[in-house]
Amino acid sequence: MRAVRLRLPVTAVLLPTAILFAAASPHLLPPGYARLALPLLAIAATALIAELVVTLPWGRPVEAEAEEAPDAGPAGSDAVPIPNQADAAPALTELRYRAFFDHAEDSLCDIEITPDGRFLCLDINPHAEAVIGKTAASIRGQTPEQILGPEAGGRIAAALRRCVAQNGLRYEEIWQTVRGPRLTDTIMVPLRAPDAPSGPYARILCSIRDITDRRQLETQVAQGQRLQALGQLAGGIAHDFNNVLQAVEGAVSLIERRAGDAESVRRLARSVLDAAARGSSITRRLLTFTRGNELRSEAFGAAELVRGLREVLASTLEANIAVRIDLPEDLPLVQADKSLVETALVNLATNARDAMPRGGTLTLGAWAETVDDEAQAPPPLRPGAYVRFEVSDTGHGMDAATLAHATEPFFTTKPRGQGTGLGLSIARGFAEQSGGALAIASVRGQGTTISIWLPQARAAGGAARADGPEAAEPPAPADGRRVLVVDDDPLVCETVSETLQTAGYVALCAGDAEAALPMLRRTGEVDLLLTDFSMPGMNGVDLIKEAQRLNPGLPAIVMTGYAGDVEGLSSEATAHTRFVLLRKPVSARALFAQLATLLPEPAAPMR
Repeated sequence: MRAVRLRLPVTAVLLPTAILFAAASPHLLPPGYARLALPLLAIAATALIAELVVTLPWGRPVEAEAEEAPDAGPAGSDAVPIPNQADAAPALTELRYRAFFDHAEDSLCDIEITPDGRFLCLDINPHAEAVIGKTAASIRGQTPEQILGPEAGGRIAAALRRCVAQNGLRYEEIWQTVRGPRLTDTIMVPLRAPDAPSGPYARILCSIRDITDRRQLETQVAQGQRLQALGQLAGGIAHDFNNVLQAVEGAVSLIERRAGDAESVRRLARSVLDAAARGSSITRRLLTFTRGNELRSEAFGAAELVRGLREVLASTLEANIAVRIDLPEDLPLVQADKSLVETALVNLATNARDAMPRGGTLTLGAWAETVDDEAQAPPPLRPGAYVRFEVSDTGHGMDAATLAHATEPFFTTKPRGQGTGLGLSIARGFAEQSGGALAIASVRGQGTTISIWLPQARAAGGAARADGPEAAEPPAPADGRRVLVVDDDPLVCETVSETLQTAGYVALCAGDAEAALPMLRRTGEVDLLLTDFSMPGMNGVDLIKEAQRLNPGLPAIVMTGYAGDVEGLSSEATAHTRFVLLRKPVSARALFAQLATLLPEPAAPMR
């Protein structure tokens, strides 16, 4: 042992010296030196004991063992070396990865990319095994198509190719499972081989999370918020509907008393049509708000719309508020939902009225604008051609703090019960959904200006024609073409039939599909089918399918007054059914125009 070799020379000098002094002192040394023999002998014995304590295993200090560690015995000895921390790091990382992989509540997949571009499954976690009903061992080395089939596996393989091309991928997709359609959020991360950090991707890690329940919950919360807001709007809605009913009831009563006065009847009939249009606008606003109903985009004239609003507002606002318009010549057409533009402008005008309790001036305007620089336009407006509507007042204006929150839902400065705080937020949402934007400029004590940008219509031509009573006049006689009207509401069936008869059509009326089918089975009985969608028994689309089976090529129109019907009309049941969709209330003008399109040539003369 190295410790013995280092320390024994000390003892080897002292011990012989002590023995020599003890043995020779009586004979060879002077008497004074004899007494040194005993202390030397004691020192030598002490040194020997110390050497033995330090050298033997039970007395070896930690430093000595540390020094001897490099001289470990040969392989196969009982010594166990302490592992190096750097050598243990990869194993620890693998343990952590495996723990996460096995216990994750998402479906995790480890995919290998072969040199020839194929994708092979290396591993899936237990959650993924439960979802697909296969074990990791049974699908290891297989392609997505082999595991999930050509359709679903092909979609996964296409996503993996996009992941490699885009250096990563995240997307949502609906899958058909044993639990029904499920919405998933998929994340794909490509990885390169550790020994080739700049080489091609070698693996892809996939995480697939089922977000169906979360998305449904979000939808329910949003729907609940809409319904809460709808409850707050109920008072104003009831007021609007009562005004519509009052106008209709009053006009019809006058028509009944003045039946012989043709001019008076014509004027009152226009009032009824206007009231019906206002009622339709109210219901569509509700459907848009509560169900996210799609916009009905059309091209219309901005100038005519603003002038019409001026007449309405001038008669409804307080006498101390002056209404003026600011319109240039030759305004282009606007592409948007006309009724919602009117609603937004009326709401803005109402806010302006409330901002001028002591009177003032309300200005309505519209201008054509071209946005070239996106940075100079209010977000999210993009470069393009627009018509900018403007509503200005000379009221008390808003300070910076109020202006910052003005378009937030339910934010209002009005007293409790006098406002919902939804007018500006709905107007902003409508403008952005239409491809435009909304902006507010206000100065405290000077007034407020609200601008709405909406896209210009691409179609060339003059101002759009108003859909007034004149536009509803019947076209040329229809030469006796036969239209079967099917609706479970007798009043609707009767009025639509009489409207068709004024244009020369032969109208046949049925209250449901059961009554309509016998007429459809008689060849040549019907030239066009006009049916409601929601009816007892067979709905309108199923009736059209049966009618077109009996009479291939039979034109058909579906009418619906409920936004939820659109979801049913976009199902697989309509994939091979040909029809045109019209929303109730349907104007005579719209109905006649659609009939002229579907029946361009007169039918053969009746025999």
